[in-house]
This record gives sequence, C-alpha cells and structure tokens, in this order.
Amino acid sequence: MKNIKTGLKNGAGIYLALCGSCSAISVLGLLSLGADQLNGYSKALTQGVAALTGLGMAWLVSKVDYRQLIRFWPVYTFGLWALVLPTLVLHNVSLGPLTIGYDVGGTGNYGWYRLGPYSFQPSELAKVGFLLSFSAHLEWAENRLNRPAVLAGLLAHLAVPVALIHFQGDDGTALVFVGAGLIMLFGAGLSWKYILGGAALASTAGAVAFTLWGDRLLKSYQMARILALFYPEDPAYQAYAYQQDKGVMAIGAGRLWGEGLFSSSHTYIPYAWNDFIFSYLGECLGFFGCALILGLLFGIMGGALAVAGQAEDRAGRGICMGVFGMLLVQTTLNVGMNLRLLPVVGVTLPFFSAGGTSTWMGYLSAGLVLSVMSRNKGRLFGR
Repeated sequence: MKNIKTGLKNGAGIYLALCGSCSAISVLGLLSLGADQLNGYSKALTQGVAALTGLGMAWLVSKVDYRQLIRFWPVYTFGLWALVLPTLVLHNVSLGPLTIGYDVGGTGNYGWYRLGPYSFQPSELAKVGFLLSFSAHLEWAENRLNRPAVLAGLLAHLAVPVALIHFQGDDGTALVFVGAGLIMLFGAGLSWKYILGGAALASTAGAVAFTLWGDRLLKSYQMARILALFYPEDPAYQAYAYQQDKGVMAIGAGRLWGEGLFSSSHTYIPYAWNDFIFSYLGECLGFFGCALILGLLFGIMGGALAVAGQAEDRAGRGICMGVFGMLLVQTTLNVGMNLRLLPVVGVTLPFFSAGGTSTWMGYLSAGLVLSVMSRNKGRLFGR
C-alpha cells in the first residue's frame, strides 16, 4: 500500500490509469464491433489480454533503472532487428505453423509473423529499441550535437531504421521513426539553423521528388491514396477513398453523444478495428467521446513531456521526448486518416487500435517514462 500511495503521489498510478482507460474504451469498442460486424469477440479478448500484460510490463520496466536499460542497447538492437530483417526478403514463407513475412492487409507490407491465428509485428517493438539506442547516442553526443560530424552520425542512426522499414513496405511506421527521431534531436538542443534549414530543404526536395519521380518512389496504391484526397469523386480513386468516406460518415453520424455502443445501426467501415477504430468509436460515442479519446492520449503525451522537462540527463530526456514524439506522430497520422485530412498510411491509434504488439509497445514506452520519472525524483505534474 505504501508503494501504491507513493506511486499515486508522484503520478505513476495516474499515468498508468490514463493508459488503462484508453485500453478499457478500446476493449468496449471491440466488444461492440464484435457483436455488430465481426460476429466474434476474439479481437476484444486479444486486446484485453495485451492490455493486462502490458500493464505488467510497464510496471516491471518502471522498476528498472533506464540507465541500465540503455547500457544494453546493442542487445535490443540486434535481437529486434534480427526479427525485422527476415521480413524484408521472405514473403509468406511457411515453416510449419509459422509464416514469415506475412501480409496482413494485402498492401504489400510483409512485416508480420503469423503463428496459427496470431500475428506479430516486430517493427512495433523495434520502436522501443530505437528509443534506447538513439537516447544512448544523444547521451554520448553531449554538447557536441550541433557539430556537423556528430549530427551527421545521429542522422545516419535515424536513417538506417527508416530506410529498412520503408523497403519493408511500411511507410507509416517509417514516418513514426522519423518524427520521433527529429523530436528527440530537438529536445536534445538541436540548433534552430539546422531545424529551419532542414525543414526548408526537406520540403523542397520532397515536392520536387514527388512531382518528378512520385510514381517510382511510391507504390501505385500509395500514390492513389494521396490522389484520392484531392479527387475523391474521380472513378479511378473511389475505391481508394471508400474506407475514408465511410470513416467520415461514421464520425458525422455520431453527432454530439453518439449512437451508443452495441447498437445495430453502425456504419460499416473496412478494418474498423484497426486503423479506423477512431471513426467507429466516434459514431458510438459522438463528439464528446472523440474529445475524451484525444484528451486521454494528450494526457499521456503531456506526462511524457513533463517528465522530459524534469530529466537530469540527456538519456532520460531523450527517452521521454521519443515517447512523446512517437505518440504524437501516430495520433496525428491516424486521426488525420480518419478525418480524410491525410492519406491512409497504415498507422494505428495508440492504445486503441486492435493489435497486441502495438499495445505492448505503448505500455513498454509508458514504463520507460515512469522509470525516468522515478530515477530523477520528479513527479508527473510538477515537483
């Protein structure tokens, strides 16, 4: 009881309660979806088990000094990428009940392992490994971050996993790596001349590359998803806009208070349990439900940002900024997809989308934040 009271006082219990509240809403939504459209509750059961085990993982990680975790970053890097790399070259290769390089959504992303009815995406856990290895690199860089040679090494460190995930076919996850890495660099003290110069250069190069070589850099379905945002009525892109059209219709149908969970009048949305869970919950819970979902997520992000501000070393600050960055980028991309403001890039909504690996990643990240908080004698909402 003493440990529980101390955790609540410092904010650890509140932080895990925010994460658990997200999972509770997710499980309720998946139960409703199972009764309404899926004719089964397996996804809700998997999500509930993942959330409960994830809470245990977060608690265990919070008890370990993050400095000790960072010290062994080569072990995590080798182990996790040893799982990711085979999926780059092996596509739907079966070894008994195990399938390596499984394509879950039929989009050419072979980044999954499948064992019987269960699937596993190692690149999700590789995000946590990247947080530790990049934080170790930032700690090593110290005050030399803005020296060109040191910064080039950090950018190369970021570019390697981004390139590998891109070649795997999962550009949504690659964007999450990019966002998290850049936010970690910003938190470490990256000079504004590099930030503004890099933003201008990246914008210009991206626009030129998309205009001249977009059909070579992107797969045909990726290009079609982008064009579908601008030409949703064009018959050539209507199939690609269909999922987003249904998602926007569902959110609109929810109005202020929603149609309610376990209603029989929900709009059908393809893959509503995964990338479009926000749209389904928006129809069930309405505007106020959407506000609650975003409030919980921004509370989790704000907690990570608050702990980053209290961290007494670059490694701890880097971890918390990385968690904040990953959650921010994922939430922005996913909600943008659901509102038809951004193209579909296959990014889950943290803690809400069905998926055990994604859920574990969220809770492991929460555990890292709490480890930093407890070792720096800080509190979630100020000292």
